[in-house]
Amino acid sequence: SDGFHMMEQRLLDIVLREPDSSELRDAQIAMMDTVAVAVAGWAEAQPVTHAISAGQVGTNETLAALALGTAAHALDFDDTELVGKVHPSAALVAAGLSLGASLDRPANHVLASYCAGRRTAMAIGGLVQPQLSERGYHPTAAVMPLATAVTAGSLLGSPRDVIGQALAIATSFSAGTREAFGTLMKPFHAGLAAARGISAARLAAAGLVGPARALSGANGFVH
Repeated sequence: SDGFHMMEQRLLDIVLREPDSSELRDAQIAMMDTVAVAVAGWAEAQPVTHAISAGQVGTNETLAALALGTAAHALDFDDTELVGKVHPSAALVAAGLSLGASLDRPANHVLASYCAGRRTAMAIGGLVQPQLSERGYHPTAAVMPLATAVTAGSLLGSPRDVIGQALAIATSFSAGTREAFGTLMKPFHAGLAAARGISAARLAAAGLVGPARALSGANGFVH
């Protein structure tokens, strides 16, 4: 055992399995679609994209993910996971492409990591809805940092227990309310989820330890 509770262990079993050819094909389509809507939404996502691309706030993999994730959700044409009511690909593709490029990962590794993150979004989203939305939280802002942490941890080549730590750490990066709807802060939530997932995975790889029952504890994420 790596110290996690049964729910957390079971989730890792599900999300870290090897994707089949159909899942990889769906991931490839989602990536192409998300890049297309990000290109279309780049201008709409100003001033975020301009500030980052102009180097006004620095340039690195997390800021690249922040810009791409924001742009991908800016026009609200990106995909939606209906059970969890999240927009998974804006954050997952942004993190996957930004970190994947930084690490020079091959395309098949990026696609497989996307699949792990999307499974995470579906599983956790299903556990917390509809209560999450009813309490005023933006599901993409709340759930996707966790899912993106799994994608980023997979891209880093972290072992299972470290990916679990990244997921636990990311619960402390979960934030954002539905009051942001109708403003640029709504797509910014997707960008933040991408950046925060990378940060969580990097911190876990550096040795930061999250709570063992980050999801299932009495005060855990799913409660």
